[in-house]
Amino acid sequence: MKNLPHYVVIKDLNAKRPAVLSQVAEEISFPLSAEDLSVIKMLEAKFDAEENCAGLAAPQIGFSKQIIVFAVEFNEELKKWRPDLEQTMPKTIWINPTFEAIGEDIHTDYEGCFSVKNLAGPVPRYKAVRY
Repeated sequence: MKNLPHYVVIKDLNAKRPAVLSQVAEEISFPLSAEDLSVIKMLEAKFDAEENCAGLAAPQIGFSKQIIVFAVEFNEELKKWRPDLEQTMPKTIWINPTFEAIGEDIHTDYEGCFSVKNLAGPVPRYKAVRY
């Protein structure tokens, strides 16, 4: 896929459809429409094109759709920074994803986001979730 969409970036005056980041994304209906399949294909291609990306959501590339793609792949470099890493998951696409915390344990890690340009910082996440 040659012409991948640009990232929608908060506070970027040149960003197309910046409001998509501050709205609740649309729930997807089944069977998937041709438009939904196209968004999934673009989202996966954008994810695959990144060298260092844990996950990506459709609104980050301008589509108000509840679709995410992510991966947790084991490698020695990641294990160095995340010694508590126990579970991995190959590249996965979720439609209408939801989760709930299991317990109260939280891990804070340093993260960046393609939709927040030139910033990164500590982000608390639950250690265990049910999805």
